[in-house]
Formats: sequence, structure tokens, C-alpha cells
Amino acid sequence: MPKSKKKNPPKADSPKAKKIDPQVELERDKKYFAELEKVKSGSKKEEVVSEEPVAPDNRKKMVTAIIVIMAVVFIGWLLTEKYRWVSDSNPEQKAAAAEWQSLRDTLGQAVTNVKESISQIKKIKEVQNQANGEKELSQEDVLKLKIALVNEATKTWAVYNNFDYNFSIKHPTDWQEVATGKGGVTFTKGKDKIVATIALQIPRPALPEDKSEVFFLDTLSGRLYHDTAAKDGTPLDKVIATLPDGKNDIYIAGYGSVFDQMILTFKLIK
Repeated sequence: MPKSKKKNPPKADSPKAKKIDPQVELERDKKYFAELEKVKSGSKKEEVVSEEPVAPDNRKKMVTAIIVIMAVVFIGWLLTEKYRWVSDSNPEQKAAAAEWQSLRDTLGQAVTNVKESISQIKKIKEVQNQANGEKELSQEDVLKLKIALVNEATKTWAVYNNFDYNFSIKHPTDWQEVATGKGGVTFTKGKDKIVATIALQIPRPALPEDKSEVFFLDTLSGRLYHDTAAKDGTPLDKVIATLPDGKNDIYIAGYGSVFDQMILTFKLIK
């Protein structure tokens, strides 16, 4: 029996190979590319989500703020040191600054002394009232307390001595004293003026009782009159007392805080 020959399958490029419908092949390619686009678009979304900006760390803000503060402090220190160096290198500016500081200290001490004087007088009066059944200190006692306190506040003032009538009175060092005759003197600073005069039987101002009060120039009993200037009606206080010789009167006139302190520094020279 003759042997049958084994047939081999037709090759793909053989004319006898099975033909594929182009339409089917096109639809299959479309599905393939559509699936591929879906995969690509999904991966991009994931990348976009993963690349969202992360909120800055609060620690970075704190570090930045600290650096800014340190820079401001350093600049302030640098400017201060520069001003100090300029002041030290300029003797005139340094002297002016020292003089100004001294003046400020003096004024500050004067204000403090006045405040302390008022406070101490109030306290003494309160103690006196409690001890004596609401009995107040006399004007003489209050005046003595004021004199003691003002003497401390004016210890750096200049002293004017009148050896003709044996008395002295203090005045600020920046006030000028000008003699106006035997026993007379005027203290001036700019437009401010305080006058002291010695004369026989100086007339007392005709003022209501509430416009005057008992006042002691050291141990001399006199009165303090709250008057006004005849020229322009401005306030003018006057102290008048009789000197120990029993003949001459002393008259001191002025107005303001300097006047109030000066009349408290009046002393008899023994």
C-alpha cells in the first residue's frame, strides 16, 4: 500500500493562508488603542494628585521670624553704638549731652522734692488730726515743715547776703541779682523778676482777708498778700514783715514756683 504524504500547514504569507477581514482587524485595533488611552489618562491623574503642593512647614515660618527679629535687634544695636561713637568723638556734643542730662536730673529731683514735700505735709497733718481729735496743724507749723523741705530742695542754689540789714535769701544759679540801692535787690531771669526792698513803714495792700495769710520770714512775723500788678493786672504775691530793728520793713514781691521757694529760704544773719 502506497504511503500517504504528510501535508504541512500553509504558511502565513502563503496564498492558501486564511484571510482576515480588514474591518474586524480595524475594530480590534480601535479597542486596543482605546484601552491604551484609558491606561495613560489614569496614570496622568495619579501623577497630578501626587504632585499637589504641600503646605509649608510652620517651623520654617518661625525660623524666618526669628531671623528677622535678630536682624532688627542687630541693626538697632549698631545704630546705638554708632551714635555713641559719634558722641564720644565729638567733645562739644558730649559736653552738651552731659549738661543736658545734668539739667534733667536737677529738674527731676526738684519735682520729686516738691511732690515729697506735699506728700509729707499731708501725712503729718493726718497724723496730727488723729492724735489731737481732728485738730489741724497751725499755719506756723506747716510753714516750718515747708521751710525744712525747701532747704533740702534748694541746697545747690546761690545765696544773696545783705550785711546792711543782716539777712540772706537763696535764688537759682541761673538768675541774676542786681542791687537797686541800700538793702534793695532784684533777681531776674528773662522776663521773670523778683524784687526785695527795705524801707520805712511799707504800706500794706488793702485786700480782703481771704487774699492774705500769716507768713514768717524766718522768725519775722508778716503777711503774704495775693495781689495783682497795677500795670496789667497779672498775679503778684507780696510778703511784708518788720525787721528786728523795729523801724524798717522788708518787702519781697514776685510770682510763681521760684518765688514760693525763695521766700522760704529767707534767713536772718545773726
